[in-house]
Amino acid sequence: MPIRSFAAVAALGSVLALTGSPAATIANSVLPPAFRVGEDDRHITSIDEDGVALAAIKALNLENYRLRDENAAIRAHSALTDLRLAAVERLVLRLVRDSRPQTANKVR
Repeated sequence: MPIRSFAAVAALGSVLALTGSPAATIANSVLPPAFRVGEDDRHITSIDEDGVALAAIKALNLENYRLRDENAAIRAHSALTDLRLAAVERLVLRLVRDSRPQTANKVR
């Protein structure tokens, strides 16, 4: 199921030691509004960590699917290239064989 937003009410005492650090401000500047963290721009609560982790998992999952599709396309291209190379090799062998001088059968 896709994650569309994450929200929770922070309980008293759940604010981490990051209070007063720029971590919440930085996180809020790069995350979409649905994933903003903390009670304000100076605090990150422990439940916010879970939401950020969930968003990161979703992003990694999407990247994984993109890489799988890219890998499948590369494998298909490689298989086609192998077929074309085999055809060229057969053609070269035939050209080499056909370009050899014909030897006359000697009658004794």
